[in-house]
Amino acid sequence: MKIGNKIPPHNNDAEIAVLGAILFDNKAIDRIYNIISPDSFYNESHHILYEQMLEMSKNNIPIDFVSLTEQLIKNKQLEIVGGTAYLMEIKRKTPSAANVEHYAMIVQERFIKRTIIKTGSKLVNNAYDESSDALEGLRNAESILSDISNDLENKNATTSLKAASIDIITSLNAGKFAGKQSMTGYDEIDKTCGGYIGGRLYILAGWVSSGKTAFMLSQANKLRKQNKRVLIYSIEMTAIELSNRILVQDTKIENWKFFSKEKMNSAELGKLVTITSEYDDFLLINDAPQTINSLNSDINCQINKFDIDLICIDYLQLISPNRRSPSREQEITEIAYAFKNISKKTKIPILALAQLNRKLADRKDKRPVLSDLRDSGAIEQAADIVWFIHRPSIFLSEEEKRARKSELIETDATLSQAKNRHGSIISTEIYFEKRIARFMPPYQNNTKLNFNEPVKSYYEPKDDDDDVIF
Repeated sequence: MKIGNKIPPHNNDAEIAVLGAILFDNKAIDRIYNIISPDSFYNESHHILYEQMLEMSKNNIPIDFVSLTEQLIKNKQLEIVGGTAYLMEIKRKTPSAANVEHYAMIVQERFIKRTIIKTGSKLVNNAYDESSDALEGLRNAESILSDISNDLENKNATTSLKAASIDIITSLNAGKFAGKQSMTGYDEIDKTCGGYIGGRLYILAGWVSSGKTAFMLSQANKLRKQNKRVLIYSIEMTAIELSNRILVQDTKIENWKFFSKEKMNSAELGKLVTITSEYDDFLLINDAPQTINSLNSDINCQINKFDIDLICIDYLQLISPNRRSPSREQEITEIAYAFKNISKKTKIPILALAQLNRKLADRKDKRPVLSDLRDSGAIEQAADIVWFIHRPSIFLSEEEKRARKSELIETDATLSQAKNRHGSIISTEIYFEKRIARFMPPYQNNTKLNFNEPVKSYYEPKDDDDDVIF
């Protein structure tokens, strides 16, 4: 097949070498099974031969000259592939199966190039169609290229227990878990789930105004100060708004003073300039609208430029699916599992914020449970870890707050680990510094813990525990 005056990329000698290696040693087909498929072959005869070899292997039929000839005769394909003379030529040209993986990679590399050319031609033709929608065309292009990429990556997704075990031991000897790992700073959480670990999806959910974004920024800012790079995708707020919140946390200057420099005194302005001059590129913020494909594409772009330790997404339900579905639940399912797959593929942990459904407001007990996750049970299923933030004070009216002023502490909050695929289900008290919208460990024995220190957590608070703030 020619494209214009050009013959599509292919390597006929490599294709012959692959087929000849299988004829020489039947076990060779097992070594390349996850590298190529029949479609990888440019020559139609080679496509047919490899397809029949796979069928014979599946049925435990020896793949040799005689058996392959019989297989082709049975399917009326012997003359199509060039007859017995061509089979003899393939066998003669391949004296060994030693380098079959190398030849298979050459065949697959040429197939990838042909696929890109074919896809590009289709996209160009669609772009010339005046009746087509440009943005829809862009989404289709992202979707097609993402499907190609995923299909190619899945061919190399199989690993042995031995290889995986060696990776684990190597990582343990190096004093770390296999993949990215960062601590949350909450001792009991870190002990039970290992903190943020590459390949895992973390869901942080809470009621409206419970502090989901504030918690995410508190975590991101803490990791930034440890020279760990965090990549934030904010669909709800702008990069300026998020940066403003981090400045509030670092300077401890109230947010309302940032609306005009006249509202700050000289000491506050000086502190603002000093802290800003110390910032670096360890915290990256992307505030563009995102589809699954655009998100995946940008993440790949960023990890090629930076060593990313944590990806944060605010928030899950605002990401657009690749293709519109009549069911919102199906869309959220696609998004949730896409996040999990991105984390697995990149080996970078993802912290995704999520909304709760409105049924929580009708319950007397306002503490969130897994069934409160909005739109889809797939969020719970895709996640490795599910955390809920609960702040009792946000459910009270101003009148109720005044009536309970002596017993109510608005800074109290709970972080519940409601799902943990790798350990215990726990709950720990955390402290919300409302003035600067920052989460941190709570007061204990009337002493405020440093945010970088682990907080003493517990499974069930005791009535006589003076360390616990309610």
